Amino acid sequence: GYFLNVRLKIAAMDDRMAVLGRQITMAVLWGILFHLVFGIFVYRVIFRRLHLLEEASAKMQTGDLSARAIWNASRSDELDDLGNSFNQMAGSIEDKVNTIQNQLSTISRLNDEMQNELDIGKDVQQAFFPDFSAFQEFKPSFVFMPLREVSGDMCNLYRFKDGDVGAFIGDAAGHGVSGALITALVTSSMDGAIGRHKEPRELLESMNGELCRRLTSTFYATGIYVLIQKGRLLYSGAGHVDCLVYHRRKDEFSRLESQGTPIGLFEDMRYPQLEIPYEAGDRLVLLTDGLTEATAGDQEFGMERARELIRSTASMHSDALSRALENSIRSFRTSETDDLTLLVMDLP
Repeated sequence: GYFLNVRLKIAAMDDRMAVLGRQITMAVLWGILFHLVFGIFVYRVIFRRLHLLEEASAKMQTGDLSARAIWNASRSDELDDLGNSFNQMAGSIEDKVNTIQNQLSTISRLNDEMQNELDIGKDVQQAFFPDFSAFQEFKPSFVFMPLREVSGDMCNLYRFKDGDVGAFIGDAAGHGVSGALITALVTSSMDGAIGRHKEPRELLESMNGELCRRLTSTFYATGIYVLIQKGRLLYSGAGHVDCLVYHRRKDEFSRLESQGTPIGLFEDMRYPQLEIPYEAGDRLVLLTDGLTEATAGDQEFGMERARELIRSTASMHSDALSRALENSIRSFRTSETDDLTLLVMDLP
């Protein structure tokens, strides 16, 4: 066999190991430096821009709509495109929000102006109601519960020179401003007609003719007019909800039925006039359908509940009945859907 005999000096081996160690150290240092430079490059090129986008998004989330992701977008890469899209979107959102805020400010100002005008309209409409203190012999008790600031309900009392008294309650089509404007026309028409016509039939026919000439068929009103004479009531109704007379001694009710059509619909209509006798102490209850048609779910308050309250408060002042009806309606109904007006009078 053959043998290879290699002889190395220890010093030479140490030198070789030292050189190898230096080479490894340099390789490691160059590797660290490369990764450091590469990391800085990646941060500046990618993560810095992502961080700026994140900061701008966070500011917008807190309500700072002027926040933008700003950097030198010279690379024209995907992140630059993303930044430009973000800034355009942010600018569009800011413009739209500013527009909405300006519109809301305008709406708020107009709403304040409208509310002020409605408050004035409410005061004016209240002035249409009669001075009930001038009819104290009837112990009148009045309840007015409008759905909004102004109402489509109306009520009035008139005293004639011979001592007879006329009582009217009505309900215009619609609610709010439209209903209130119709009530103004109806009240004006009635004030003009009352000086020419005393009989309920003639009064309603005169009002109907005038309103038909002034209104289209989409605007109309229901109503009932009662002429109170000694011992009897003459009345005529125009499509209105039934009203009541409670005969205290007999403990009975008479219905005031409206057999005519609403006023303002058809010209030259004729209105039946009916008569009900009464005794002193009987009670006249005039109302609008906001009372009987008040709802709780699919249930209506109805006339029967009203009758029970009228009967249970018969020995009390008329105010007791009006308060009882008002409180019962408020506790019964689950939502307000109509104006409500009530006039209670004790017949002398």
